[in-house]
Amino acid sequence: MDKTDFDYDFYLVTLRTADAVGMAVVNKDDLARVMAIILHEGGNEQFTYSYKLRVEMQFAQEKYHIRGGETPDPRFVLLLQRYIREIEIYQEQHKCGYPDWAVTLMKDRYGIKLYNC
Repeated sequence: MDKTDFDYDFYLVTLRTADAVGMAVVNKDDLARVMAIILHEGGNEQFTYSYKLRVEMQFAQEKYHIRGGETPDPRFVLLLQRYIREIEIYQEQHKCGYPDWAVTLMKDRYGIKLYNC
């Protein structure tokens, strides 16, 4: 997606504004799942080209205090650890790849294909 097709700043402000009034544009569970995938996958170049993904991860880092020397939200950390462990268990049992929820989430929400070996 070309940068001209997506307004990064507008989407980030929209997420912040919705959060300020108690509306969830992206739910906590999806943010934790995506962050677990990113932490596990590492340097997938597709992640850097997805503006929507980058905005939502910036928003998650702000909202749940996952930056620098901040103390992260303990409930979010537990959720994140749960999904990281689900990915690890899946990969131990299948030698590689991702659970169906991870593949579907990344494909449907961001148009990113996770590689399965």
